Amino acid sequence: MRKQNLFIPALGGLYEKFGPFALPFLRITIGLIFFLHGFEKFQGFLDAGNLDGFAGYVASKGFEPGYLWGWLTLLSEMVGGLLLAFGLFTRLAAAFLTGMMVIIIIWFKGHEAFLGHNGGFEYELVYAVLVFTFLIRGGGKLALDNNLKKTF
Repeated sequence: MRKQNLFIPALGGLYEKFGPFALPFLRITIGLIFFLHGFEKFQGFLDAGNLDGFAGYVASKGFEPGYLWGWLTLLSEMVGGLLLAFGLFTRLAAAFLTGMMVIIIIWFKGHEAFLGHNGGFEYELVYAVLVFTFLIRGGGKLALDNNLKKTF
């Protein structure tokens, strides 16, 4: 870590000690959030509820057949989220999640205002930028990708 001229020099040790954990913490948190979004859809499917509604919503936006796109979304969120959290095939998972977020922004939220109180797309944009960062940077030092001979 390069030395910086800090306003509060006493914080330098804290930054140096916890710095290596910042990206893994972010990767794990984002991965678990995606997993839980997918799991919520899966639970709805088991209860014969949410996936039906989600598939109908996706189909109404032109993504036919709705169940296929619903399952792809569910699997991207659950599997991609877990892979991102563990840092395993991080770039591949991040590519799927980035693509999914871009699709959501363009086809599902694009007509809504940025920072709109009725469903603006800034939330999705933040997640797209975050997972795109892992697509470019990889999983970091504490990722399972580091145990593989090759990675994406």
